[in-house]
Parts: sequence; C-alpha cells; structure tokens
Amino acid sequence: MSRKVSEILVHLDWGERHGRIRYRYEQAVDSPFIIGKNPRIFLPPDRLEEAEEMRSSLFNDKGFCNIAANIPKNGVYLLYVRPRYRLAKLMVNPESVIVDLLCNETESLVYSFFNPTNREAILVTAQIVEDIEGVYRKISSYPDDLSWRQYFIRRAMVKYELPDWSSPEIAVPEIMNAQQLAEYLGFEEKTIRNWTSEGTIPYRKVGGSPRYLKGEIDAALKAGTLGGRSSTTAKAKKAKKKA
Repeated sequence: MSRKVSEILVHLDWGERHGRIRYRYEQAVDSPFIIGKNPRIFLPPDRLEEAEEMRSSLFNDKGFCNIAANIPKNGVYLLYVRPRYRLAKLMVNPESVIVDLLCNETESLVYSFFNPTNREAILVTAQIVEDIEGVYRKISSYPDDLSWRQYFIRRAMVKYELPDWSSPEIAVPEIMNAQQLAEYLGFEEKTIRNWTSEGTIPYRKVGGSPRYLKGEIDAALKAGTLGGRSSTTAKAKKAKKKA
C-alpha cells in the first residue's frame, strides 16, 4: 500500500541519550508504506534536513515518555526503540493516526505513525520495557503478517487493554527458513542452525540455503527424533568407536 509522504521525523532511542533526524520533501511523494521491510526505504539521505544528538534519555527512569512529534499532514514519525526492548503502553493523539510496527536488522523494533490529519503534530505517550516475550523475533519471522503486527500495537494501546485480548493465529508456511522454524518450534534460531549442521533435523537445500518442510518437521516431532542423533551420525560415531 502506498501513501503520499511529505516529511519524516525519526527518534532514535539509545538508552541514556537519543537522536533526532528529519527528512523533508518539497512535494509529497509516493512512498511504499510496507511494514516489516527494511525501514531505510523511509530515510532518503538526499532529503536530510536536520540531525542532532541529545545527551538525555527519551524515556524517564520509569520507562515513560511524552513526545510531541511535529509532523504535518502526510508526515511519518518513526520511533526506534533500543535493541531488545518494546513498548508495553502506547497512547496516540489524534486517534486517527495510523500506527504500525517495523523491525530492522539491529534487533530494534520501530514504531511507525502516519499522520493523515490536518494537525501539525501528533502526541505519543509510551512506556518501554524489555522484550522478554520476543516481540522482535515474532515480527521479524512474519513481517508481512498484518494481524500479528497489529496485535502487538493494539495490546499496547491503552484503549485496547482488555484481559481477554487473544493473540492471532499465524498461518505457518509449508516451507520455512531457520528463523520461521525457530518461532514455530519455540526454540532459538541458533539451535535450529546447530541441528541442521549436525544433521539432526530434516531439511532440504534450496538455492544453497536450508529449508524445512512443515510435514517433515511434524513427522519428526511425532516420532521423537527431532534434535536427536540422525541415523547417519549415529552410524558414523559407532564405526569410529569400533575402529
């Protein structure tokens, strides 16, 4: 989905200090508003207007922040939170601001706010907490799953704080990469890659990269052989022992 984007304001949370960057177009341009993809598509270096570093934290000692983001109509505000953290509370004014969630390669969650109104600023109140439950891992595994992204946004927003808010069901791909399989099984990606190297998990090579068929993984789970020694490995070790 594309929207006309006129201006981009970025806040970079670095813990005890933070940065602010602003990009501006002379005329609003079509920009792919694809969440979950590389957020650098929003940051055109040739449109950089201002950049500064502040020696203060964006969040207070309780993890809260109140931000008045000066973004006009068709402007985008991006809030990069520090790696391995997420927003547990979120309130946005006006309510018609479109909120979504990105992730980048530095394990940072990026909260995106698109202003479709005639207001010259949007107000963001939020609380940051450690990402213990692995929101980044879930989003990066399924970056194009809108329901999954919106689940974390709505759960954080004050007006959506309901005790019976349930997580959406994700359609598990029939062919998965290591990251998706780790999310499916509830293991670290490193574990999946170790099992692949050891030959203790079924996989296929596609274009030189390992891919995992859901049917084969489910069968290995049922047989209780997932992560155990493969027959080839066991035979090799047995032959070495006899020698």
